[in-house]
Amino acid sequence: MSAVSQYNPERKLQPLGFLQMILSTMEGRAELKPINNDLYDQGHERDLKVYYRKRPTKSEVRTTESGCDVASPRAREEFNLPALDHAEVSFWMPDALIRQYEKDASQNIVINQQTGRVDQFKGQTAVMKEVYDNLFMYAGVLLAKINEMLVADMATQFGVNVTTGNNAAKPLSFQIGTVALQDALVQLLSDFRENEMDMVSICGNGAFANWDVIRDIYSTFPNLQGVNMQAMSGKLPKVWYDKDTAGIWGANQVGVFEKGSIELLTRNKYIGNFKSRLGTSSFFTMAMPVNELAVPQQFLDRMLLDVQIKEVDCPTEITIDGTPTTVTEGIIIFLKKKFKLFVAPDMYDATDSLAGSNGTLRYELTGCTEGCA
Repeated sequence: MSAVSQYNPERKLQPLGFLQMILSTMEGRAELKPINNDLYDQGHERDLKVYYRKRPTKSEVRTTESGCDVASPRAREEFNLPALDHAEVSFWMPDALIRQYEKDASQNIVINQQTGRVDQFKGQTAVMKEVYDNLFMYAGVLLAKINEMLVADMATQFGVNVTTGNNAAKPLSFQIGTVALQDALVQLLSDFRENEMDMVSICGNGAFANWDVIRDIYSTFPNLQGVNMQAMSGKLPKVWYDKDTAGIWGANQVGVFEKGSIELLTRNKYIGNFKSRLGTSSFFTMAMPVNELAVPQQFLDRMLLDVQIKEVDCPTEITIDGTPTTVTEGIIIFLKKKFKLFVAPDMYDATDSLAGSNGTLRYELTGCTEGCA
């Protein structure tokens, strides 16, 4: 298929908007390196604890002289980072099957383990071309599952919107091409200000995601209310479209995320001294070669996947699709990832105006008759 058309299903991913959005706000690789320090590069693991201080409130400010014998303590608050989730996928590739394919299927190529791209001169692990193609395809479905798990993890952790006093999805009337669009954008900008949010990203589905599709070609002329809609849309951040949010958060729902309010915590196993050849298996890491996608998606190559290639050189029994099966020569490839969505906890005092907020908001688009999911 690749020889005659770029439309190749194994090179096409579903939109992973939430995962892309998180990775887009992170510096360099999406790993725990800043927290794990020197331990990160060696593949070691340990529990980590985070501390912070709640900001003082106005009630602590006195309007009379204290006589030098009054103080307000502001001790550290601590919490442990959550345990990481695990996702993996594996597939069996028998030599007998590859023998039936064209010659290029058995050609050895070398994977550059830093970028995941095919490179004849770099890297340490050689695989057959057919193995690499399958590895690429299964990496795509692994990322899709990780994205779904992250969206589900976020569903119960949205913060309080100070304009409503709760963390439920705030209704927002929205319809492209009407005054309701203008009112909705103004309401969002107002909510950002009331929640003291800066540098936000938006992710979700439905009408608002459709608005992001046309925002660049929207009229630059003032509407009947004298509002330059293109100038107004320029005040809003990029909107990341994500199919998983429709079934998990709800149809026509979006989340708003201040930079730093959510992070992707990950840890790789097969690095440092643990990137090795052991028994009949090779252990290493690789990044998603996003340049080979039919529809490139940004930032996915920032996340390294753990790879195990296990060789089978004698008849043995393995489980294939849930059934114990005796196989002969071939290889089993495992793709694995340890990860967790970190959502900032409520870090404000009970009397603070931002009590209960964590830099994330949730909205439901209502009154929408056009451009709805």
